[in-house]
Amino acid sequence: MLNTAKAHFDEALQRARELQVHALGIPVGNLRDDILRAAWMMGVGACDAYFSDAYADLIARTLRAKDLEKAINLPDRLNNLKIPVIAVIGQANGG
Repeated sequence: MLNTAKAHFDEALQRARELQVHALGIPVGNLRDDILRAAWMMGVGACDAYFSDAYADLIARTLRAKDLEKAINLPDRLNNLKIPVIAVIGQANGG
């Protein structure tokens, strides 16, 4: 799963870089500033999406490991964690 998330991150970051290059070719002004700001936010969004996917992957793998090795004790912060079911079963079913 993380390979796909990383590929999406790389693609989004590349689009942000291309937008930045485009903006630098525009005369200084509001439009240029807005495009640079949009490029920045695309980069932030790419990071947010990647780290969210990585976190969900980590939790899903931890829960699957617990399922395979019953003797593992999870800390309370994981025992009380609320996550969407699809984050676990989607990975278990190859999704």
